[in-house]
Amino acid sequence: MDSVVFGPAGLGPHDDDAFRALPYAFMNVACAAVRFRRRAGWIGLAATPSDPRAWTCRIAARPGVYGILPGAVETVDDVTVVAFRLFYFPLDDEATLDRLSLAAALALAQGDAADAVRNFSAHPEFAALFAIATLRLLIGPAHRDVALSLDAEERRRTVLVDGLSTPDGAAWLTPPGGLDEDLPAYAVARDLFAVLAAGIETAAAETPTRRLGFAGPGRVLRRFADGRSEVEDDAEARRLVDVVVWGRVEALPLPDLPRRSDADVGVAAGVGEAAAAERPRLMLLTGFLGSGKTSFLNQFIEYHAGRNELVTVIQNELGERGVDQLLLEGDESVMEVEAGCVCCTLAGVLAPAIRRLVERFGPDVVVLETTGVANPLNMADELAELDDLVDLDGVVTVVDAARFLDTLAASDVARDQIAAADTVVVNKCDLVDEATRARVEAAIVAINPQARLLPAERGRVNPNLLARGAEKVKAAADPHARHAAPGALRPRHRPAGRFHADHGGDRFSVRRIDIPDRIDRGALTALLSTAPTSIHRIKGIVRSIDDDTPAILQYVPGQIDFARPEKPATGTSFLVAIGRDLADPGLDAFWAALAKGGVPCG
Repeated sequence: MDSVVFGPAGLGPHDDDAFRALPYAFMNVACAAVRFRRRAGWIGLAATPSDPRAWTCRIAARPGVYGILPGAVETVDDVTVVAFRLFYFPLDDEATLDRLSLAAALALAQGDAADAVRNFSAHPEFAALFAIATLRLLIGPAHRDVALSLDAEERRRTVLVDGLSTPDGAAWLTPPGGLDEDLPAYAVARDLFAVLAAGIETAAAETPTRRLGFAGPGRVLRRFADGRSEVEDDAEARRLVDVVVWGRVEALPLPDLPRRSDADVGVAAGVGEAAAAERPRLMLLTGFLGSGKTSFLNQFIEYHAGRNELVTVIQNELGERGVDQLLLEGDESVMEVEAGCVCCTLAGVLAPAIRRLVERFGPDVVVLETTGVANPLNMADELAELDDLVDLDGVVTVVDAARFLDTLAASDVARDQIAAADTVVVNKCDLVDEATRARVEAAIVAINPQARLLPAERGRVNPNLLARGAEKVKAAADPHARHAAPGALRPRHRPAGRFHADHGGDRFSVRRIDIPDRIDRGALTALLSTAPTSIHRIKGIVRSIDDDTPAILQYVPGQIDFARPEKPATGTSFLVAIGRDLADPGLDAFWAALAKGGVPCG
């Protein structure tokens, strides 16, 4: 194993403390890979403040706290074996607590229990109530072969032979011969074992060569009222041992137990570095002005966050300053590309932006959200060239059911956004009747019969239903492909040379308007309700005269919303208008009134 943990000289023959610290070292190295922490579900690790030195750690699979206590270091036939005792301290409202002994439940109910957990190695009687398994690291000669093993009871069972009654003897808390404890110790320990194995794999940059499983008879602990205890075989339980090996299996000692199916071992193959190196998926999110892309995207991000997956966003807006990113939940994993339509200024911008996001955050999904007047038919070549960075995942187009038919009649870009889609989210279905929705869906099918249609309200759909379209994107960029599939991301007529289906034919342009730092919302709302039909979208940051908190204004014909930003909004107030023929002198009075915060010019 060429692990950076061992170093070029390896560990010395008497480095017992270094051997005991190996799990800590492996996990520290593994956590340098951002994606590992999230994929493996590793939350963190801390050393106990007192001797003997041990660690507590948490993983996403379990709400409680694990404890790892190093034990003996032995050398047998040039193989170093390091034993670790494994503990699990559940939360007071966790179902696992009900499977522990009454003594364990009472111990966790004490006021100083949290301190005892953090420093469990200094409280051996307390910790013993929560012991669940033994971990072992086996390091072969010259540190070339390494194994991690888990040894646990499938069910850790304690029988109270004489039972346990209430203090007044009126009732049984546990009847004679009843179970005081029936903990699925192997299942609880296996969750951490899988993460530690992934950490070793990532730190060593090597996938395991073998996963082995063994099984033997389980045991039960029988306690008597006079304090005596005895251990005996338990026909209802098994002792399970899992072993994950990096290197030569024959160089390491294996348990003297019957083999069980290796498929039952609680560690998947290639869960560490292979998962960390996996390319994120790239989804192109498009849709006409005001269709609800931001609402859809927030739901999409929330869905993946609930599954411990990270979505990063590359956001493109027309205008000098971005607005929509202030409405997105999350953190700095939202990146804006330079001003201008991404389908017109993509060259030299997209790949570096994706590379920065992947290197910094290790996302599971990258979403490229285009401006509402972007034509996705221009982007096939550029997207197909990103194979080394991302796994192309197709095109999702969001449409506003209430305005779609009018938009479609007026804009070639809106039609091309449908033609390019693998999935069309028919949004705002709550604002239309069934007849209108049927006409909208029929119009979409007429343009792109292969696209999947998903009805939605406020952008909410099940992301599992979003069809993947990598092959369509690749086929669209293949100059030798004679027949691209319907709905593929491609121009409808591709002449020789580079094709560019711009949106200039729709006469779209952008206008920025600086407005007063304090405005009257009522006056501004009244003015926007009279906006000319050539203005398709207005958005920006406003501050009301009666509220110091900045708000995000969003206008589409027939709808005006003020929303609180998800992130701090700084700088001066402004609006960005997108529409046709915005330089028409007939709009001068409207622009002047808008620049005064909605006050008509007299």
